Amino acid sequence: MRKRLVLAFVGLAVLVVALYGVPRALLRADQVHDREQEQVDQSVQLLAALVESEQEAGEPVTSQALEPLLRPGERVEYTAADGTVVSAGDSAGREVGVEATEQVSGGGSLTLDYSQAAISERVQAAVLPLLLIGLLVVALAWLAALVLARNLALPFQDLASHARQLGSGRFDLDVPHYDVPEAEEVGQALLTSARSLDQLVRRERDFAVNASHELRTPLTAVRLHLEDLSQWPTTSPETSAELAVALAELSRLDSAVSAFLERDRASRAAAAEVVDVSVLLTSAADRWRPTLTRRGRELGLSVTGELSARLSPAAVTDVVDTLVRYSLEHGQGRVEMAARRTSDYLEVRVSDESLRTHGTELLHDPGANGQSPLPRAAELAASAGGHLTVGTGGHTSFVLKLPLLTAHSGSAPSGSQNPSEH
Repeated sequence: MRKRLVLAFVGLAVLVVALYGVPRALLRADQVHDREQEQVDQSVQLLAALVESEQEAGEPVTSQALEPLLRPGERVEYTAADGTVVSAGDSAGREVGVEATEQVSGGGSLTLDYSQAAISERVQAAVLPLLLIGLLVVALAWLAALVLARNLALPFQDLASHARQLGSGRFDLDVPHYDVPEAEEVGQALLTSARSLDQLVRRERDFAVNASHELRTPLTAVRLHLEDLSQWPTTSPETSAELAVALAELSRLDSAVSAFLERDRASRAAAAEVVDVSVLLTSAADRWRPTLTRRGRELGLSVTGELSARLSPAAVTDVVDTLVRYSLEHGQGRVEMAARRTSDYLEVRVSDESLRTHGTELLHDPGANGQSPLPRAAELAASAGGHLTVGTGGHTSFVLKLPLLTAHSGSAPSGSQNPSEH
């Protein structure tokens, strides 16, 4: 778009300069020619008067007398009544641009001409400013086109960057407002799409994360109950047979649930990509710092070492956002985000200055109203191949441990493993 806009702008400027400049240059050339013709007409009259005065004084007309009165490029030729010819100025045989002849009283004539080469120089001198102005106009049009094209292209380049973020699973887009109406419309459509996709993915992710609890726990309870019924002494053989059929169907249902969960984990593994965790944390800090500042609190960020890992950016971002939001709503003082590389994991720590009053039960207890986000964050971390735990120390902190970037990053420790820090 930039190149086409610049070419169009410069082409328009060249067309305007050509439509105005070429006729103007031709007009200037004609004006120079006419002016030189008038100059020659006046000069030949003066020279004729000089010749007449010389004749009246009885002095002969010589080339030495005429030469000082000529301009470069002029030639004068005096033909006396007796046929004597006296000439001065440029040599004969050159191309003549303008000329004039004046009769001398007492006989004879005087012819003055001006060379075409000298007139061409005068035309060039007169047209050169027009040419320079035209080139200046074209150059300014080129610069203006570059600035305009850059200003018009920047919003769309920014939108392209946001679209790439959306494609990589980032739905918390911060699309600014644009002065270009078309870019503003595209930006709002992108935000609407991001919100819709975020809600859709969250519902799917929540279902996948909670499916093991919501489906397998009731299935296990039903299985145990049916197995218990089938072993009662008072259960008839016919009922036991029916219970065996029910248990077989229950096993098929359990296998179907397991297959679904495996497919979901496989799809998340396929969506994983090599990500610099420090970039994710920097983005999260930039998003949350204004909110914390409005609450009179600070947010710090500290990263150490190489922090690349193969993971789902959306899942890790969701976990980090959940932890920061929890610290904002339930913690106190400065919120600190830190990340470092250990021999076994990448550790992402979110802490604040509130006193630690709970342990790992925070990650499993949904709370009195069932609205605590921490269990969901723990399940989401586990589904992403990591592990979320409560940090040690006197202040509240949470540690997200992520698998290191290796040739087989997909075989990271699952959420069921229990790393050393609790």
